[in-house]
Amino acid sequence: MKASAPRNGAGLGGSARRRPFRLPRWRERLTSVGVFVAIMTALEVLLPALGVQAYIFPKPSAVAVAIGNDLGNARFWGHAAITLREILIGCAAGSLIGFALGVLLTQSAFAEAVITPYIVALQAVPKVALAPLIVTLLGYGELSKVAIAAIISFFPLLVNVMLGIRGADEGQLELMRSLRATRIQMLRWVQLPAALPAIFAGLEVAVVFSVVGAIVGEFTGASGGLGYLIEQRSFSLNQAAVFSTLIVLSVIGLVLDALVRGVAHRVVRWRSIGEVVGM
Repeated sequence: MKASAPRNGAGLGGSARRRPFRLPRWRERLTSVGVFVAIMTALEVLLPALGVQAYIFPKPSAVAVAIGNDLGNARFWGHAAITLREILIGCAAGSLIGFALGVLLTQSAFAEAVITPYIVALQAVPKVALAPLIVTLLGYGELSKVAIAAIISFFPLLVNVMLGIRGADEGQLELMRSLRATRIQMLRWVQLPAALPAIFAGLEVAVVFSVVGAIVGEFTGASGGLGYLIEQRSFSLNQAAVFSTLIVLSVIGLVLDALVRGVAHRVVRWRSIGEVVGM
């Protein structure tokens, strides 16, 4: 008599298929807010008790006041607009270059052999070390900040495009070859659709890296932008205003990441980006 197969996930490996326990989403969010409130309350009480001066680490209430002042300040929004423009243009330029190079390197072994060493060498150089050179070459305007943001953001998309294209289903590719499809047709109808989840995962990383690139460029030399503002406020020991600027930068990064995720979930309906990046 044959042994029956284990049912409902029981038996060998059954526990691995069970979903981890999760609280309802509203409870998770409520817990997250509660943890944040507890940390802020602890800092508000402990910092004065420990004698920590405001120019070293400000109280959360002082940071909240600084955020309110910044949000009502037109000059602050002007600096934020400069940085946001640098981020968006730099991310777009870096992503386009990374996408084009990724496609080229997967379609040409000769191009991969010639170009890859230079890409790896560029990626190995710390961008903080490259920033002064780029600012010297391109000037203190927005162009140098856009270039730094593009250099930092293009590599994640390049790698993900290559991984996504090379991860296309081999059976589908064999079918296309049997139908005498051209390389362009296989790329268009099989490889690029298969690579979409990886491409959007790379875009998520690229958009966050572009924020870092723009700020690194502004630290090196600028006459405007949130990075420039952070330096000015640090020199005047206004740490509450520095934290306010950092929080605004974090919000910009979160909003841009959420926009990319929103587009990804609309375009790629059959697969989760988290499965691609192992999140």
